[in-house]
Amino acid sequence: MNVMNARIVISKFVVAALVLGAPAAAHADVVTTWNSIIMACTNAGRPGATGVVDVALAHGAMHDAVQAIQGRFEAYRYRNPAALGSGSTNAAAAAAAYGVLAGLYGAGHACLASVPLPSTTYGLDPGLNVGTAAAQSFLQVQRPPFATAEDPYLGGTGPGEWRVTPGVAAAANIYMGLSQPFTLLNSRQFRPEPPPPM
Repeated sequence: MNVMNARIVISKFVVAALVLGAPAAAHADVVTTWNSIIMACTNAGRPGATGVVDVALAHGAMHDAVQAIQGRFEAYRYRNPAALGSGSTNAAAAAAAYGVLAGLYGAGHACLASVPLPSTTYGLDPGLNVGTAAAQSFLQVQRPPFATAEDPYLGGTGPGEWRVTPGVAAAANIYMGLSQPFTLLNSRQFRPEPPPPM
């Protein structure tokens, strides 16, 4: 074996060792499958802006559950150094998504009726506990709708005031402008410059 062939063999061995030794990532099919379930549940349970927040909670929980096991990226909310390397990231992602949906809509909701339980799919995988804990962490920061002092917001005809869209009685989801953001410091942090004066 000449030097060039030896280097190729060694390079292939190193690449194989790195690939086989790398922590398993959550497979895209698990995430996309649960994304479809999340979208179906939010459309049936709380459509509109509130549902978008629910989607964010579920995906945040999935991300943090996977990162608790992998330790590759910064978590948003749930951190558990003891979970590093324990269990399947697929089980963690599924349990996190299911936990958020069951917490928001109830385990008996119609959108979850035909969904296999993660505990059935993954048995006693330790990743289930990680996902469940991540879901509980995110459920604590849900943003339920609330009435504001401006409800119902009907707009006006003055300069810069919102005008009612034809066929719409009042502006919806005013509470979103007053809800605490998940990652920004406040909802006004990146507002554009005001329009030119009239």
